[in-house]
Order: sequence, then C-alpha cells, then structure tokens
Amino acid sequence: MTEYCTNEDLVKVRPAILDLGVADWATQILKAGVEIDRSVESLWYRRNAEDTSIDWRVTPFDRALLLNAVEQLTTLGVYKSLEHIYLYLMKHSSQDVFKGEMETFRDRYKVELKEVLLFGLDYDWDQDGTVDPAESKVRETRRLSRV
Repeated sequence: MTEYCTNEDLVKVRPAILDLGVADWATQILKAGVEIDRSVESLWYRRNAEDTSIDWRVTPFDRALLLNAVEQLTTLGVYKSLEHIYLYLMKHSSQDVFKGEMETFRDRYKVELKEVLLFGLDYDWDQDGTVDPAESKVRETRRLSRV
C-alpha cells in the first residue's frame, strides 16, 4: 500500500524536518495514512457508496481505488504526518516550541480535509481502472422545504 506522502514531500514543506534527530518519519507517515483512511471512509466513502448503490458494510473503503491520490491527498498526508511528527518531538511541557507547530499542522489538516472532501475524490467505484464522469460526481445535499 502506497502512503499519502513521503519524507521528500515533508521536506518540501519543512526543509529541516530530517535534521531533527530522526532520519526517517515512516512511522508517523503510516499513522497519518491510517487516520486519513478513517476520515475519508467515515466522512466521504460511506455517503458516496450509498449514492452509488454500494453497501459500505459489505464493500469496505479501498485506498488502492483512489486513482489520483497523489494529486488529491499528498498535501493532506503531509499535514497529518507533520502533526504526528511534532507531537512526537514535543517534550512534556506546555511551553514546548513543537506544540505550536503541531497545532498549526493539525489546523491545516482540518481545513485541507474539508476542502478535499467538498471537491470530491476520484474513486474507481466499478474497479475498471478509470474514473468515469458519473463516478467523480460530488454528492449534493438535498433538503426538503415546506411551501
């Protein structure tokens, strides 16, 4: 399974991230991926699966079916990974400099997640290797109004 970001992606946002005493942030990147999958499944996949007549209880979310994950979710992966990295680097003090960085990336992650889910994801619902226009439609909220 390919992760949503790499150490190289982290360096693009925080150039000195590999100079903080840890040569590889794979553990934090993996943890971020698990949390992103959980968020995508609960906030986007389940609703859209029902609109596509797929029972999400029978057919679980599959990250491999996100055909444009690099373009759509790398930034999200970087923000969530950096949140976990700065949490890892924090000392047991409320005055820790890494706390502010962790909170910054936690907040950026929330905003980015909201934007990504509003825009929609390229998910290959029929598993044919392409995303048809009908598969990439954004779910509309329907409301009933009394007249």
